[in-house]
Amino acid sequence: MTQPTDASVDADFPIKQGGIGAQQADTAAAGIAHLAGLGDRPPALRPVIQGMLLTGGRPLYAAAHVISGVGWRSQIYPQPPWPAAGKIVAEELGPYLHQLESAAPPSVEPATTPTSDASAHTQPCQPPLARVE
Repeated sequence: MTQPTDASVDADFPIKQGGIGAQQADTAAAGIAHLAGLGDRPPALRPVIQGMLLTGGRPLYAAAHVISGVGWRSQIYPQPPWPAAGKIVAEELGPYLHQLESAAPPSVEPATTPTSDASAHTQPCQPPLARVE
């Protein structure tokens, strides 16, 4: 029986977020390739949540390194410390999605009729980042 590698991922990981899911998939794929003899043993998963904070002025960029699934260490940057072209920062999924977006024909905005209802021009806000202590 084969022993699991350090690259195994935890389906019960307490944080559910698309970027972390993509990082788990990268780690799992690298672990499977290693077990098949097709690559080096991958490093253990070190998940990072990355995002852009809209401030009303210039955006800020946040990176939160998840620590044992119960807390995090975070940094704020004036410029993204990751490739800015992609929506998801992940080894495989990020470049793939960027390639799909680059190849897709430009989307056309549907025509709308003018309205005086102010709520028609608002967008829902994303919830603020919470802090774990």
